[in-house]
Amino acid sequence: MREGILVPDRNTPMTHLRSTVIVNSMRIVRDRSLDAEYWEALGPESEEFFRGLVAQGWVGVDRAVEHYSILDTLIPNPLDHYAIGKQAAEKLQALYIRTVSTLLRASGALTVERVLGRLRGAFDRMMQGGTVTVHQTGPKDAEILLEDMPLLDLPYFRNNLVAWLSAICGLGATTARTRIIDTPEPGACRYRVAWV
Repeated sequence: MREGILVPDRNTPMTHLRSTVIVNSMRIVRDRSLDAEYWEALGPESEEFFRGLVAQGWVGVDRAVEHYSILDTLIPNPLDHYAIGKQAAEKLQALYIRTVSTLLRASGALTVERVLGRLRGAFDRMMQGGTVTVHQTGPKDAEILLEDMPLLDLPYFRNNLVAWLSAICGLGATTARTRIIDTPEPGACRYRVAWV
């Protein structure tokens, strides 16, 4: 049952990922002492590209898929994906989350529904393109459908988003839990978030 659409979205394919996302995940690779294996998995041209990467730029989706495909191989455990996603969410979205939560708290309206209503903006800070649709399915739960994002075909990225979405929704709730419902088609994933 779909009670209401919180974020109707445009259908545009993802074309770029913020380089900050990749730079931060490369730090995680280094922190886990996997950097030798990471660089070995890249070809010489790709190694030069990724070694020269700086934050705040944009990386084409093909390069982003290349990066996260290697992480899928190096870090195969989904529990690690969730833990890393939580760590990345704390780093990457700190400023955005602070800004949104400050505005919503000031208005006295910091609710999960309001946070979810701004989910497109959170994704716009992270990527260019991609489709984000949010349906509230009950008084304390919602369904988030992400489409047109090739990175969602990779378990590492898809699982990272579980923790990231929980962190975002947790702004307006005591506790928020997110789980994957299904992957209805290539480049898509459906999540369910519930909160109290």
